[in-house]
Amino acid sequence: MSDWEAVDQREADQVKAKPRDMEQGATDQGMTDQGVTDEGVTDEGVTDEGVIVVLGSANEDYVVRVGRRPSPGETVGEAVLDRMPGGKGANQAVAAARLGANVEIVAKVGTDSSGDLIAASLEESGVGCRWLYRTRQHPSGAAFITVTPDGENTIVVAPGANAQLSVADVDAARASLHGAAVVVMQLEIPVETVHHALEACGGDTLVVLNASPERHLDRRLLSRVDLVVVNQHEAAALVRRSGRVTGPQGRAGPPGEVPEVVADAAMAGGVVVRPAEAQGMAPVPAGPGEGRPAGTAARDPAVEEATWDAVRICEKGPSATVVTLGPCGSVAAVRDTAPDGATSHWTCHVPAGAAPQVVDTTGAGDAFTGALVAWLVAAGTDRSSASLRCRLCQGMEAAAAVAAVAVSRPGSQASFPSRSEAGLPWA
Repeated sequence: MSDWEAVDQREADQVKAKPRDMEQGATDQGMTDQGVTDEGVTDEGVTDEGVIVVLGSANEDYVVRVGRRPSPGETVGEAVLDRMPGGKGANQAVAAARLGANVEIVAKVGTDSSGDLIAASLEESGVGCRWLYRTRQHPSGAAFITVTPDGENTIVVAPGANAQLSVADVDAARASLHGAAVVVMQLEIPVETVHHALEACGGDTLVVLNASPERHLDRRLLSRVDLVVVNQHEAAALVRRSGRVTGPQGRAGPPGEVPEVVADAAMAGGVVVRPAEAQGMAPVPAGPGEGRPAGTAARDPAVEEATWDAVRICEKGPSATVVTLGPCGSVAAVRDTAPDGATSHWTCHVPAGAAPQVVDTTGAGDAFTGALVAWLVAAGTDRSSASLRCRLCQGMEAAAAVAAVAVSRPGSQASFPSRSEAGLPWA
């Protein structure tokens, strides 16, 4: 019995499909031998080194471009509607694959036209769809996005099939999750599925959680995660649930203070030190238009606030946290534990990449996360704090360059650049 047929027997409403197979009439009875094969994948799972497995959502985005957002009860006409593939899981998988990473996705879509659109985009971007499940019982997820001329957006998501991604689906993909170099998850799927996937990850797997959208997360889950990636609003929400970290003088920070930091690269007293230079390495070329010198002052209250939040999230269990700040860049905190058990935190701030113009911010955070994990895999996945803190800030610089290109183009997946388009130093 093929592994496709085994899944069919396990859950009758699911089929695994790829676009070419759908075009050639693949049915619920399983896959034909035609279509794209997954190199490096066997019946025992992913065996190639450096594989990123993304467990998450896949949607069709309905993007409405409008001159202004309506007030409650008001109708605004003359909008333009676009339909395109999206969803945090699919977006991050596509962003990493466009940069040359070896990526597989574990996700669920319907057997509708939206599912066809999502699967086609994943395949065209080079994402392995071995574990892309299709269900006849639920429609594909959908996101309804309003974009104004300044590029800002508001989003409402109907999860559809994403809410049906189950523990049983994770079990079917367990070998792939266990053998991955990096596993990336988000929270547009059931939290219990995320918990179960954490148990399936191998001991050498770097586990990344994009804790978005905002959900209640307990310490048991966070303690199993190596790296949390959130935006500033999600970070603040995580911190609110357990109180503020205390500043050096016993006051709640910020403003005016940043957490105590260790190691050579740190933001201390609001001063940014370039991570590559501080580690005694050759400086990493700046992203497009960046060109910032070491020692540049960074006293923006939003940066200080996010730095505190990153440290506080690390105290909940993750080894490292990255908080994205849109035009203010991103900050990172990495927990460092001394031989005597004392804990301190290393932090850094990376400015945003320079976008020619901001056209559409939809998917910018996913472009950042996908690029960051692609860079971490390319640079090695050593999880020691000394290695992680150096690679993390360098990866944030690369991710900022990718996000800057993404926001200068309309759409989400369609806006994600290749390595050469982003001008990355590791291309």
